[in-house]
Amino acid sequence: MRLLLLLLLLAMPLVNRAAITDQPVQSGAASIYDELQSTCKVLLDKGMQGNITTLSKFYAATSNAPIREALTAATSLYWMLRQQIGESDKYAEHLQKNFPNSMYHSLVDKSANLITCTNCQNGIGSIPCADCGGNGKCRSCGGRGKVAGMMAGGATFSAAPSPAGGAARPAGGALRPAGGGGGGITRLGDPVTPSRRADLTSTPQQACAVCEGSGTCKRCKGTKLGQGKCPFCQGLKSIFVQPRTMLAYIDIVTHLRNLALAASMAERGKIRLDGRWYEAAAANRLLQQREKEAADFARGATEAEYVTNYPAALQLLDATIQHYPTSTYTGDVLRIRELMLIDAADSKLSPKVIQGPAIMEAIQNNPAFDIRGVLNAVLTACRRGTNAPLLLADNTKLSLPEDPLRWQIGEPTLIGRAARVPATIDRPSRTGFTITEAWEFRLIYNRNQWQVWQAAAP
Repeated sequence: MRLLLLLLLLAMPLVNRAAITDQPVQSGAASIYDELQSTCKVLLDKGMQGNITTLSKFYAATSNAPIREALTAATSLYWMLRQQIGESDKYAEHLQKNFPNSMYHSLVDKSANLITCTNCQNGIGSIPCADCGGNGKCRSCGGRGKVAGMMAGGATFSAAPSPAGGAARPAGGALRPAGGGGGGITRLGDPVTPSRRADLTSTPQQACAVCEGSGTCKRCKGTKLGQGKCPFCQGLKSIFVQPRTMLAYIDIVTHLRNLALAASMAERGKIRLDGRWYEAAAANRLLQQREKEAADFARGATEAEYVTNYPAALQLLDATIQHYPTSTYTGDVLRIRELMLIDAADSKLSPKVIQGPAIMEAIQNNPAFDIRGVLNAVLTACRRGTNAPLLLADNTKLSLPEDPLRWQIGEPTLIGRAARVPATIDRPSRTGFTITEAWEFRLIYNRNQWQVWQAAAP
């Protein structure tokens, strides 16, 4: 029995309903990933008004490690923003234990998000005075400094006639002295003259004993403020840099939504190609078609470089374009065609002499201007916040990756003097964790070197 109780305690949530615990994972989780995407959208739309506890069930429902990692970090940041440090720490500890190499550790580190509170000293700050409620006035006299006077015997004069229309009675029950100096008393049924009415409504006053006639709150002396737990830091002595923490929370929830989309599509057997998702069979057919088109374009472009004159070269290129007018490689061949016309205009030689053989030989035999070297130089310049103008083609406006951290350059596909090169690039999000993107660079061989003329973002 004790063993069973211990197991139950170990299986309890990390924190109330928002628990993240390791449980058996079910297969076929595409619908779960779809629901996770919708939940992330709701959280992003509502900001801090969203209910982070809705994420708790997804941790147990999937074995996808990147999703579990992002779920843990997002929950920790949410509680950090809510100043619930104990709750935030539980998730940060879970992240450290289960994902020791996580890219989110620096984001959920509370010391990186804290600054000293400037509104208090040691967590004690100014708050509305508890006695006067923050208005600075004596609560007994309402700030007037005086209260109703007392009759002999301790009865307080009332300030108005009785409801029956007769004499005003003291609180102690005695009849009120008559006005007009007559020395009598006001009796029930007596007429109320103007002088008597004035006497009835002018209650004798005396100084308030609580504030001693000042009318101000005795505790705060009219300042309206008292001392208590600082309302800015809740007595914690430090406050969070909200904009940075909020950005990190939004970044991670957005990243989590993208991870859920990718997992959902992978679960359904779909493949991402050119920014679109295809069924596996359709993607394979498209890739096979691309291979055939690339081979045909490469053959046509190479033949064009080796013919004896420019008109014949252009004719070969145009025939290839006409055969595949909507191909993804058409742009590469059009660029080659443009460069051939530039070569012809710049050349002092006869139009029957073409530079193609020399260019193709240089491409194959000149390691000083290899494709990988050019891309490494361009990406290194991006990381330094500069550019490499000699490695970019003329009149080219490139959308290059910002601040790349690491990259891996794939095998190029050559089409004459054009090249397509895939690259996997790690870049930081706005708040520093790493996002991996798939890029494709398109290069052209011009002026005895490779130059980038297009960079296709993911």
